[in-house]
Amino acid sequence: MGRFEVHLKLGCLNPLFTFIDIMAKNYESEITQFLNSYKKQNPETEVRQREGRGRLWDKHIDPELQEGYRASRIPQPPYVYYENK
Repeated sequence: MGRFEVHLKLGCLNPLFTFIDIMAKNYESEITQFLNSYKKQNPETEVRQREGRGRLWDKHIDPELQEGYRASRIPQPPYVYYENK
């Protein structure tokens, strides 16, 4: 059920709401238009994005190294600028 049908069901026939609903359904920003045209001209873009994400974020984590890092962690004092002598 679309928004127009909901407005009719609720008895709201405010022309402003129906106009906004129609415009929102058909509106596409300049940025969205640019991105869509860029992706059509450069179809390899999404593949390159996934490869870049893989290089930066999808890393294999060695559980043994992680355990060593956790074991060597030193607790931070509550107030780091105070010299505890």
